[in-house]
Amino acid sequence: MQRNGSSNGAAWVQVQISTPCSSTSVTSRTDFSVGIQTLSVSSYVDRSPQWNDYQYVTETATQLSGTVPGDYTWYEEVNGVRGSQIAIGLQLLNYPIPPCTTVYYQCVATTACSELLYRGYAYNTNCGSYAISNSLTVYPNPANTELNIANTDEGGKKEGAPESASIPNSGNPEFQVKLFDGKGNILRSAKNPKGSKGVKLEITEVPNGTYYLHISKGKEVFKKQILIQH
Repeated sequence: MQRNGSSNGAAWVQVQISTPCSSTSVTSRTDFSVGIQTLSVSSYVDRSPQWNDYQYVTETATQLSGTVPGDYTWYEEVNGVRGSQIAIGLQLLNYPIPPCTTVYYQCVATTACSELLYRGYAYNTNCGSYAISNSLTVYPNPANTELNIANTDEGGKKEGAPESASIPNSGNPEFQVKLFDGKGNILRSAKNPKGSKGVKLEITEVPNGTYYLHISKGKEVFKKQILIQH
């Protein structure tokens, strides 16, 4: 018996059989793969403009020999730990990425010999200051030391806010803001006195990460995802 190749990859085995009782000789050769295969995945992010500023990632795994599409399972990854299942098959198709956020995910391919893991991530490039309603603006985002929530001036722009945040406003009604972490805990809260143009949340001691701002204005509640980066 002969084997060509001593490391992982393509190889072949050739077997020759002969007996002392016969002049017949049989030779057979078989090609095969040696070692664990590599899980290869290609990635594409759709960054075309959307009304909600979301972007969408599509990941496509290359099918390994001896597997079927049902052997591939996709999971979200949270703090380096495998989370909920989000897809089955060779593709993770149009997975949503919220504004100014990075999402992490895993692909697990189950083969006859092992379980192969691919870990990937994608980020949304839509960050910055912009209005979340026809009169409320939140900036900056990402935020560092403070977060501003403002009613825009009549026909003008709020001091310190970009031109894109300028939206006409007929007054400055009272509103309340709350900053939540991912577990629903209130980290900061404030209320603007009636007639004032806005409030500031001091966030110097809030750790880096993704948070959620709720703004209650009359019977309406506006929600926005905030990224804090020190």
